[in-house]
Amino acid sequence: MTTAIPALLAALIHDARTADVDAAGVELAATLLARATGGEAMSVGFDGAAGRLAINGLPVGVEVPGAAQLAEALQRHGTWRLDLPAGMTPVQWQGIGTVYAAGPGIYPTPAHVEAAVVGIAPGASVRAAREGNLPDADTRLESISITVEGEPAVEVDPSILTSSGADRGELSSRLDPLLDAGAAAVGARDWSALAGVLEQLSRLQRESDGATQAILVREQRRLLPDQVVTELVQRLPMEGSTSDVAQVARFLGRRAAEAMIDLLVAEPGRAERRVLIDVLARTEGIDELVTRHIGSRAPALARDMAEVAERRRLESAIPALAAQLHSGDPDVRTACWRALEAIGTVEALAALNRGR
Repeated sequence: MTTAIPALLAALIHDARTADVDAAGVELAATLLARATGGEAMSVGFDGAAGRLAINGLPVGVEVPGAAQLAEALQRHGTWRLDLPAGMTPVQWQGIGTVYAAGPGIYPTPAHVEAAVVGIAPGASVRAAREGNLPDADTRLESISITVEGEPAVEVDPSILTSSGADRGELSSRLDPLLDAGAAAVGARDWSALAGVLEQLSRLQRESDGATQAILVREQRRLLPDQVVTELVQRLPMEGSTSDVAQVARFLGRRAAEAMIDLLVAEPGRAERRVLIDVLARTEGIDELVTRHIGSRAPALARDMAEVAERRRLESAIPALAAQLHSGDPDVRTACWRALEAIGTVEALAALNRGR
């Protein structure tokens, strides 16, 4: 399986660096990597004075699909060897691919690379190359063909690894001050300042290509770990739906929405519930989450999500709302009825007629 690993890693980096991130390709490559390594620890780097690429100490020739591209990615970050712990999950592999897809402007030294890698996979390590001891890499390959037992072959164009997207120095000069300001705001629990930082990060994300967007999402997670998001959301009922805390929650999108839904599951009081529903109704990127929870077996949550769908005029929720018109709970039925009336499309009104 050693020969499949360079191809899989090259494909993962390729998909993470495309201008419109190929989420399905990234997920597939990461899943196949987790399967190919069998959950064992892995070392990728250059072996001995000859500087040939090696996987777990076994030399890999440049003719092996993906080897040259992987060597080039290691070189760009001054990495002599990357050691990864056992039990790497597909999500962790995706993170590693994102790091090596980024340009040196984001991770200017091997120490920066290692900090990012260890944050993704505790127990990992990065060995920096000594100046001048990295080999020259010939990255010219027509294509990469990846085959893992039980899966269809995957074909990718490796040329992305030498694209101009690698130069991200300008991004680093804009991103680093924002992350510093964000860290200070989080430490001080200055939600107003944090809202300003997240607004600028959101604008930067909209202006960026796909690979950079993936980096920004990951850096936002590092800036605001789950425990901080939970703390912030728990303050929402006290702060109100127009507060700085609410603005931060909306910028966080799905992460904050999931925490808000957890609070709704606990069936808070009427005033707290109204705040949470109001913020959810104005949070972007959570349509699928709202639709899924309309079908909840917990009547109070299904009712609340139907109200969110009503406020959002959420057409994609019509089938879920229609299915709940026959719920055994009258509050759920009423909330779904009102949501379908508010959406008001031909499909929504037809669902209402069928539910009479």
